[in-house]
Amino acid sequence: MERYIDKTLTEYSPGELVAYKQNGICRIEDIRSESFGDAQARPYYIMRSLTRENTVVYVPADTTRSGMHRLLTRDEIDTVITQTEYSALRWIDDSKERAARFTEIIAAGCRSEILWVVKALSLHRVKVEKSGHKFYISDERILAAAKKAVVDEFAFVLGISSDEVIPYIMKRAAQTDIQKMER
Repeated sequence: MERYIDKTLTEYSPGELVAYKQNGICRIEDIRSESFGDAQARPYYIMRSLTRENTVVYVPADTTRSGMHRLLTRDEIDTVITQTEYSALRWIDDSKERAARFTEIIAAGCRSEILWVVKALSLHRVKVEKSGHKFYISDERILAAAKKAVVDEFAFVLGISSDEVIPYIMKRAAQTDIQKMER
């Protein structure tokens, strides 16, 4: 299977929609030179959040580590869900190592890997709770961050509510499982 590569570039245009870290879906309104404090002027993307009312975000346009990316299409979302089932990522038993690695995965922004983290932690939570133990708070925080990293974008692109995203993912993943069994 061909690996899906995020089309994450550092050049965007006014009017373009992007996903930006914890600010969700944003529209780039302008690209202009700004100077904050004593810092030298540099180009910034001026963005307005579509998911957080009255939020304006300034992101340096001259960096490759901006944390924003173009929105996936519906077909790309389905491809990402399918690829999650073929991930080479593996579970890490040590909770500190797991937290560090999963945080890196979320920061990197590869949606298929982030979905793998959601799936792995969700399954781990069920296993831990069935055994009468508590789900680590660090795992809970990472799971919430991983879901946030994909839910807003998927809901927006698919035209569904945020509450419908995880069921949509589960349904598509189940279809992938059925297709694998038929081969």
